[in-house]
Amino acid sequence: MNQMTKSRKAMLIFLTVVAVLAFLTGIFAYHTHMQQVQAAEAARQEQLRIEAEEKRLAEEEAARIAAEEEKARKAAEEEAKRKAEEEAKRKAEEEAKRKAEEEAKKKEEALLAAHPELKSSITYTLPTEEVVLDREKIITWLDDNGDGTYTKNEETFNNNVRAFVRDLGLRTDTRGKERKFNATGIGEITIRTGAYYGWEIDEATEMQELLALLAEGQTVTREPVYLSRENFPMDNNSGIGPSYVEIDLSRQHLWVYVDNALQYETDIVSGLMDATHYTPEGIFPLLNRQQDTTLKGEQLPNGKYSYQVKVRFWMPFTYEGHGMHDADWKWAFGGEEYIWNGSHGCVNLPVDAAATIYNLVVPGMPVVTYYSQGYELRGAPPSAYDQYVASVQNAENSEPEEEETEEEETPEETPEETAPEETTVEEPVEEITEEYVEEVTDENA
Repeated sequence: MNQMTKSRKAMLIFLTVVAVLAFLTGIFAYHTHMQQVQAAEAARQEQLRIEAEEKRLAEEEAARIAAEEEKARKAAEEEAKRKAEEEAKRKAEEEAKRKAEEEAKKKEEALLAAHPELKSSITYTLPTEEVVLDREKIITWLDDNGDGTYTKNEETFNNNVRAFVRDLGLRTDTRGKERKFNATGIGEITIRTGAYYGWEIDEATEMQELLALLAEGQTVTREPVYLSRENFPMDNNSGIGPSYVEIDLSRQHLWVYVDNALQYETDIVSGLMDATHYTPEGIFPLLNRQQDTTLKGEQLPNGKYSYQVKVRFWMPFTYEGHGMHDADWKWAFGGEEYIWNGSHGCVNLPVDAAATIYNLVVPGMPVVTYYSQGYELRGAPPSAYDQYVASVQNAENSEPEEEETEEEETPEETPEETAPEETTVEEPVEEITEEYVEEVTDENA
């Protein structure tokens, strides 16, 4: 029985253990199942959350895209509207511009038809610069009516043209003005140009030329009309150039330069120092060269000349008769010979010197004359013409006996016998004979 009881107890214990194990297994299985259910629910919930989030994001993205599309649509509409407005504005402006240009063109055509001078553009080429006369300047010479039209007052316009040409002259003219010169043996001095050399615009002629060009509305480049020109620009030996004849009337000496090199020099005798016969100072273009010619003085009422003298080499440089020539009747040159025994104004040269100089100079070469020292001029003596008339009057008013006496007292002179003081014709003579005329010529030509 005990055995049986033990078996039962063991069975009971076994069954109890099995039941407990089964219970525990059930509990474990339930717990596991619940975990699985919970995990599945959590996964489902997470999936739902994800789906909800994805849906939300999708909706937000859709809303954003829709908003952007709407914004883009509105922007496109606004841009199209702006472009349309700008295009309309551009077309309106172009039309207004076209109309304004057409109106301006009509006004311009009318203005140019009324004032062709406004078409002009004239470029003046001057020795040292260019000056342009164009519409900007010309239009100021017209009277502005204030409505785009102008009135041309001929007097005012011509005065402005004259003033413009005068300004060209002020910019250009050098004739008659002083300039610097590098004198041989002295250095830089100031010399008078004189009336023969230098730039000078013919203002009266140029004004008429300019008026004609303006009337035709011309566009040209031109030089003004000149009364006188220089051979070279001012930076080339003060406009004189490299080849010239230099004569110092104080030192009574002459130099010839060719291409800036001294070729020859000699002493001279220039004009008597009185108001009629002194040699002028200035710059003179050599007028010409002649050989074996006769120089003549003032023509007298009897048809003869106050003097006539033959020279081998004649090189005039003024239209008043001043020039360089040989003087074979002269035995002294240089020094103070010219003061009391000078010429009628010419530059007397030794024969050999005249020949050499003749072969060195050419027409147009500048002849520069100056007094490097101060000087005073004596009063002008009576002219040969006045002397002749006086002598004739004296003869008519004199008794025959007196005329014969005077003729007997008048000695016949020769060039060698004539004293320097007498040949200057400082005092009137009662009668000018042919012999006397020839003697004056020989001494003072």
